[in-house]
Amino acid sequence: MSRQACLIVLSSAIEGVNIQSFMQAFSLLNTSFNIDLASPNGRLGEFIGFSEEAHKWLADFKTKPQATPIMLKSISVDKYSALVIPDAPGAHFDLAHDEHMAEILHDFMREKKLICAISNGVSGLFPAKKNNTWIFNSYSMTCTPLVDLVRASLVQDTRLTMPQDFIVFNGGSYAPSSSSSTTKDSSRKLHVVIDNNLITAATVQSTLIAIQNVILLSNPQ
Repeated sequence: MSRQACLIVLSSAIEGVNIQSFMQAFSLLNTSFNIDLASPNGRLGEFIGFSEEAHKWLADFKTKPQATPIMLKSISVDKYSALVIPDAPGAHFDLAHDEHMAEILHDFMREKKLICAISNGVSGLFPAKKNNTWIFNSYSMTCTPLVDLVRASLVQDTRLTMPQDFIVFNGGSYAPSSSSSTTKDSSRKLHVVIDNNLITAATVQSTLIAIQNVILLSNPQ
Protein backbone atom coordinates (compact mmCIF):
# COMPACT_ATOMS: atom_id res chain seq x y z
CA MET A 1 0.00 0.00 0.00
CA SER A 2 1.41 3.39 -0.99
CA ARG A 3 2.19 5.91 1.72
CA GLN A 4 0.17 9.07 2.15
CA ALA A 5 1.80 12.41 1.37
CA CYS A 6 2.30 15.32 3.75
CA LEU A 7 3.09 18.93 2.88
CA ILE A 8 5.35 20.84 5.30
CA VAL A 9 5.12 24.60 4.78
CA LEU A 10 8.08 26.74 5.83
CA SER A 11 8.39 30.49 6.19
CA SER A 12 10.78 32.32 3.87
CA ALA A 13 10.99 35.42 6.08
CA ILE A 14 14.30 36.41 7.66
CA GLU A 15 12.85 35.82 11.14
CA GLY A 16 13.15 32.16 10.27
CA VAL A 17 11.91 28.68 11.13
CA ASN A 18 12.69 26.99 14.43
CA ILE A 19 15.09 24.19 13.53
CA GLN A 20 14.12 22.05 16.54
CA SER A 21 10.45 22.08 15.57
CA PHE A 22 11.20 21.41 11.91
CA MET A 23 13.71 18.65 12.68
CA GLN A 24 11.31 16.85 15.02
CA ALA A 25 8.34 17.25 12.69
CA PHE A 26 10.17 16.10 9.58
CA SER A 27 11.89 13.16 11.26
CA LEU A 28 8.68 11.78 12.73
CA LEU A 29 6.49 12.44 9.70
CA ASN A 30 9.08 10.80 7.47
CA THR A 31 8.35 7.47 9.17
CA SER A 32 4.76 7.49 7.88
CA PHE A 33 4.48 9.90 4.95
CA ASN A 34 6.08 10.91 1.71
CA ILE A 35 7.03 14.52 2.40
CA ASP A 36 7.24 17.64 0.25
CA LEU A 37 8.40 21.01 1.52
CA ALA A 38 6.93 24.28 0.32
CA SER A 39 7.74 27.93 0.95
CA PRO A 40 6.64 31.27 -0.52
CA ASN A 41 9.82 31.72 -2.57
CA GLY A 42 10.63 28.06 -3.20
CA ARG A 43 13.86 28.17 -1.22
CA LEU A 44 14.98 26.76 2.11
CA GLY A 45 15.04 29.83 4.32
CA GLU A 46 16.65 30.85 7.59
CA PHE A 47 16.65 28.58 10.64
CA ILE A 48 16.96 29.58 14.28
CA GLY A 49 17.38 27.83 17.64
CA PHE A 50 20.32 25.62 16.73
CA SER A 51 21.95 22.95 18.85
CA GLU A 52 25.03 20.97 17.80
CA GLU A 53 22.77 18.06 16.90
CA ALA A 54 20.57 20.31 14.78
CA HIS A 55 23.57 21.71 12.87
CA LYS A 56 24.63 18.17 11.94
CA TRP A 57 21.10 17.11 11.07
CA LEU A 58 20.51 20.11 8.79
CA ALA A 59 23.82 19.62 7.00
CA ASP A 60 22.80 16.04 6.22
CA PHE A 61 19.24 17.03 5.35
CA LYS A 62 20.42 19.56 2.75
CA THR A 63 21.98 16.71 0.75
CA LYS A 64 18.57 15.06 0.25
CA PRO A 65 16.25 15.71 -2.72
CA GLN A 66 13.46 16.66 -0.29
CA ALA A 67 15.47 19.68 0.88
CA THR A 68 14.37 21.86 -2.04
CA PRO A 69 10.95 23.40 -1.35
CA ILE A 70 8.24 23.86 -3.93
CA MET A 71 6.86 27.37 -4.35
CA LEU A 72 3.48 27.75 -2.65
CA LYS A 73 1.89 28.99 -5.86
CA SER A 74 2.81 25.70 -7.56
CA ILE A 75 1.22 23.40 -4.97
CA SER A 76 -1.67 21.13 -5.93
CA VAL A 77 -3.27 19.82 -2.76
CA ASP A 78 -4.78 16.74 -4.38
CA LYS A 79 -1.78 14.53 -3.55
CA TYR A 80 -1.59 15.49 0.13
CA SER A 81 -3.55 14.14 3.08
CA ALA A 82 -1.95 16.39 5.71
CA LEU A 83 -0.45 19.88 6.02
CA VAL A 84 2.04 20.83 8.74
CA ILE A 85 3.42 24.28 9.61
CA PRO A 86 6.31 23.97 12.11
CA ASP A 87 7.12 26.71 14.59
CA ALA A 88 8.38 29.71 12.62
CA PRO A 89 8.62 33.31 13.85
CA GLY A 90 8.83 34.25 10.18
CA ALA A 91 5.28 32.97 9.62
CA HIS A 92 3.95 36.16 11.21
CA PHE A 93 5.48 38.16 8.38
CA ASP A 94 4.96 36.11 5.23
CA LEU A 95 2.63 33.11 5.58
CA ALA A 96 0.12 35.19 7.57
CA HIS A 97 -0.48 37.35 4.48
CA ASP A 98 0.21 34.93 1.62
CA GLU A 99 -2.58 34.51 -0.92
CA HIS A 100 -1.25 31.16 -2.11
CA MET A 101 -1.18 29.89 1.47
CA ALA A 102 -4.80 30.98 1.74
CA GLU A 103 -5.73 28.99 -1.37
CA ILE A 104 -3.99 25.87 -0.05
CA LEU A 105 -5.81 26.15 3.28
CA HIS A 106 -9.17 26.63 1.55
CA ASP A 107 -8.60 23.44 -0.44
CA PHE A 108 -7.54 21.46 2.64
CA MET A 109 -10.55 22.64 4.61
CA ARG A 110 -12.95 21.94 1.76
CA GLU A 111 -11.86 18.31 1.82
CA LYS A 112 -11.48 18.17 5.63
CA LYS A 113 -7.85 17.12 5.39
CA LEU A 114 -5.60 17.31 8.43
CA ILE A 115 -3.94 20.64 9.20
CA CYS A 116 -1.36 21.02 11.96
CA ALA A 117 0.22 24.34 13.00
CA ILE A 118 2.79 24.67 15.77
CA SER A 119 3.37 27.72 17.99
CA ASN A 120 4.31 30.71 15.77
CA GLY A 121 3.30 28.59 12.78
CA VAL A 122 -0.36 29.12 13.74
CA SER A 123 -0.04 32.54 12.08
CA GLY A 124 0.20 30.64 8.81
CA LEU A 125 -3.54 29.95 9.17
CA PHE A 126 -4.47 33.64 9.20
CA PRO A 127 -4.75 34.50 5.47
CA ALA A 128 -7.54 31.99 4.80
CA LYS A 129 -10.66 34.16 4.55
CA LYS A 130 -13.76 33.90 2.41
CA ASN A 131 -15.97 36.97 2.03
CA ASN A 132 -13.95 38.55 4.88
CA THR A 133 -14.76 35.62 7.16
CA TRP A 134 -11.91 33.51 8.51
CA ILE A 135 -12.46 29.86 7.60
CA PHE A 136 -11.30 28.77 11.07
CA ASN A 137 -13.77 31.07 12.84
CA SER A 138 -15.61 28.22 14.57
CA TYR A 139 -12.49 26.33 15.65
CA SER A 140 -10.82 26.04 19.02
CA MET A 141 -7.06 26.41 18.89
CA THR A 142 -3.94 27.50 20.71
CA CYS A 143 -0.86 29.44 19.62
CA THR A 144 2.42 30.95 20.84
CA PRO A 145 2.30 32.11 24.48
CA LEU A 146 2.69 35.86 24.90
CA VAL A 147 5.84 35.32 26.97
CA ASP A 148 7.51 33.68 23.95
CA LEU A 149 6.66 36.64 21.73
CA VAL A 150 8.11 38.99 24.33
CA ARG A 151 11.23 36.86 24.78
CA ALA A 152 11.85 36.86 21.03
CA SER A 153 11.24 40.64 20.85
CA LEU A 154 8.51 40.02 18.28
CA VAL A 155 5.96 42.19 20.09
CA GLN A 156 8.14 45.20 19.31
CA ASP A 157 7.67 44.69 15.58
CA THR A 158 4.86 46.90 14.33
CA ARG A 159 4.11 44.41 11.54
CA LEU A 160 3.10 41.73 14.02
CA THR A 161 -0.52 40.77 14.42
CA MET A 162 -0.88 39.34 17.92
CA PRO A 163 -1.94 35.72 17.33
CA GLN A 164 -4.24 35.44 20.34
CA ASP A 165 -5.99 38.67 19.36
CA PHE A 166 -6.39 37.59 15.74
CA ILE A 167 -7.96 34.28 16.73
CA VAL A 168 -10.50 35.88 19.07
CA PHE A 169 -11.31 38.91 16.87
CA ASN A 170 -11.96 36.63 13.90
CA GLY A 171 -14.35 34.29 15.67
CA GLY A 172 -12.04 31.51 16.76
CA SER A 173 -11.80 30.17 20.29
CA TYR A 174 -8.38 30.64 21.89
CA ALA A 175 -7.52 27.75 24.23
CA PRO A 176 -4.55 28.65 26.46
CA SER A 177 -2.58 26.16 28.48
CA SER A 178 -3.35 25.80 32.18
CA SER A 179 -0.56 28.24 33.00
CA SER A 180 -0.92 31.96 32.47
CA SER A 181 0.53 33.44 29.28
CA THR A 182 2.77 35.52 31.50
CA THR A 183 4.07 32.59 33.53
CA LYS A 184 7.85 32.33 33.31
CA ASP A 185 7.95 28.68 32.27
CA SER A 186 4.89 28.66 29.98
CA SER A 187 7.09 28.22 26.91
CA ARG A 188 8.10 24.80 28.25
CA LYS A 189 4.53 23.56 28.72
CA LEU A 190 3.16 20.79 26.51
CA HIS A 191 -0.15 21.96 25.11
CA VAL A 192 -1.97 20.68 22.01
CA VAL A 193 -5.54 21.39 20.93
CA ILE A 194 -7.42 19.16 18.47
CA ASP A 195 -10.66 20.37 16.91
CA ASN A 196 -11.96 18.16 14.09
CA ASN A 197 -9.28 18.24 11.37
CA LEU A 198 -7.23 21.05 12.96
CA ILE A 199 -4.32 20.39 15.34
CA THR A 200 -2.53 23.32 16.98
CA ALA A 201 0.34 23.37 19.46
CA ALA A 202 1.37 26.19 21.75
CA THR A 203 5.10 25.58 22.04
CA VAL A 204 8.09 24.07 20.28
CA GLN A 205 8.17 21.47 23.05
CA SER A 206 4.69 20.36 21.93
CA THR A 207 5.87 19.52 18.40
CA LEU A 208 6.24 15.77 18.93
CA ILE A 209 2.80 15.39 20.51
CA ALA A 210 1.19 17.38 17.71
CA ILE A 211 2.90 15.32 15.00
CA GLN A 212 2.06 12.05 16.75
CA ASN A 213 -1.58 13.10 16.53
CA VAL A 214 -1.21 13.87 12.82
CA ILE A 215 0.04 10.32 12.28
CA LEU A 216 -2.64 8.75 14.47
CA LEU A 217 -5.50 10.68 12.86
CA SER A 218 -4.19 9.86 9.40
CA ASN A 219 -4.47 6.17 10.25
CA PRO A 220 -7.71 5.88 12.24
CA GLN A 221 -7.79 2.09 11.93
